[in-house]
Amino acid sequence: MKVVLLSTIRGVGQKGQLKDVHDGYARNFLVPRGLAVIATQAAQASVASDAARRECEHAAALVAANAEATWLKELTLRFTRRANEQGETFGSVSGADVTVALHAAGIKHGEAMLDHSLKRLGAHSVPVRFIEGTIGTVTITIEPEE
Repeated sequence: MKVVLLSTIRGVGQKGQLKDVHDGYARNFLVPRGLAVIATQAAQASVASDAARRECEHAAALVAANAEATWLKELTLRFTRRANEQGETFGSVSGADVTVALHAAGIKHGEAMLDHSLKRLGAHSVPVRFIEGTIGTVTITIEPEE
């Protein structure tokens, strides 16, 4: 029996796929639990339109991520922390701090990739990850509190 999967099922397939499964499995397990519907013409058309819509949304998100990644080159984020005379801060700037500042600056899809927190005054380059391996770099400046 051909069914359209409404959710991803391990060993069977991904959400939105048209699959051929045993009749009993479809009638007794998949359909009653809302995991699949029988593959009628209308269900197949609905799956095709959903796939096209998801592809369009994904392409738009990729374009937006590329635009944000290029815009990062012009952006400098500033953080202030208490520091000693050697330039070491008493607090640190973490990846979460950078990500929050990016979101406040209008970068919606980026996430800072820091291996460790930054604890020195000065300028630092921080890589920012977007979808599908798109990576940009933002400059952050840690300044002493006065």
